[in-house]
Amino acid sequence: MSPGVVIDTNRMNDIKFDEANWSVTVGPGVAAFNLQHEAQKLGYRVNVAEPSAMVAANIMCSGIFSLFSASYGISADNFITAEFVGHNGEIFSLNDKNAPNLFSYQKGETALPGICTSVSVKLHPLLPDEEGIFVPFPDFEKAASFARELSQRRIGIGIGVLGGEYVSVFMSPTNDLAFRVKQNITEKLGIKYLVLVIGDHYAIQAIRSMGVSIIDNKLFRMLMLAFPKLADSALMDMVADMAGDKHPYELLGKAEMQPLIEAALSPSPQILANAVDADLREFFTKLYERPEMTDLVWLNMFRILSSRMGRDRHALAIILYVPMNDIPLIEEINSGFNTIGATHGIRGDYGFMTPLDEGKRAVFEYDYYIDHTSEAECAKVFKAIPEIAGMIEGISAKVPSVKWIKYTLYQGFCRSEQLLYR
Repeated sequence: MSPGVVIDTNRMNDIKFDEANWSVTVGPGVAAFNLQHEAQKLGYRVNVAEPSAMVAANIMCSGIFSLFSASYGISADNFITAEFVGHNGEIFSLNDKNAPNLFSYQKGETALPGICTSVSVKLHPLLPDEEGIFVPFPDFEKAASFARELSQRRIGIGIGVLGGEYVSVFMSPTNDLAFRVKQNITEKLGIKYLVLVIGDHYAIQAIRSMGVSIIDNKLFRMLMLAFPKLADSALMDMVADMAGDKHPYELLGKAEMQPLIEAALSPSPQILANAVDADLREFFTKLYERPEMTDLVWLNMFRILSSRMGRDRHALAIILYVPMNDIPLIEEINSGFNTIGATHGIRGDYGFMTPLDEGKRAVFEYDYYIDHTSEAECAKVFKAIPEIAGMIEGISAKVPSVKWIKYTLYQGFCRSEQLLYR
């Protein structure tokens, strides 16, 4: 990204648990998947990013945010202390009185504070009755309002508002199938947005009492293992006809419908594997025989399907912190990104949104998809980026709580209050 020296910290991969203090200290060579795997063995979860992301570097560069940030927080909420080697070779800990103040936040580009050589992060206990569910909605306003209400009521451990692109891409074993199913999910079933919630028995029970349709993990497993059949428009039309005046997804959410859905779809790892090339089917069958591959809690803890983003084209993620009480503003931002993409002929779509700090703020992602091997496609993006930046800066000037993740680079250790409220 810039001139400099590359220092390989791969062998600095110590993981030291301190269960008495609910923490684990890791070196800069520890990846998110490895840490989560070791924490799970002991009955804990850590708030981490994509599987291959280095934990220390990820915190330093932008701060950790995930579905679990709805309850675990962001930035300094996730760690206890960290150790650095500074520019002059000095070693300092964030717990030292005379250490550089990395807990502050200033909007703007900043310099790398040094090399993070270890970080101590918080451990969160796994509950034995955790479950993941989807709550479908026909529009963004209803989905975002529901997610905000859950956050305000402190219902759920993890909360996220997902668009059709995320859901179809993550569930599909092939790119072509993802696009075909996305259309059926959004148009035939009427699911434009899904609120994904991970919670214990009491949280799920509370959501059921709120009178919304729910796709529980059992139904999700059926839909995922029979995913190729969701591309059958005739089958989706039949579901829509059966729903009558209601949204088709409301029919899916009825408990009494699950036996009929299972009989119609005949879900199995073999059905899912039929979507891939013949030489890969045995591998995919064995892979999806593993229960964790259809477990919403496990999939989101390890974010194992994130690698499917960008397999069609490179994903250019635009990430903002936004005030969640102003949903029309968030819709305006999303619409603005759509318009810029359409103007320049760049495919883009809403990504996800996670409520923060009891729904006062949220982290919002919009994704553009480009063929980075095409000079023509890259030229479109280079023309679009100034417009994207101009739109963000213009809105941020009027609404200071709108902040671009560009300005959190090297400030990931800051206090979340400094980032979200200044």
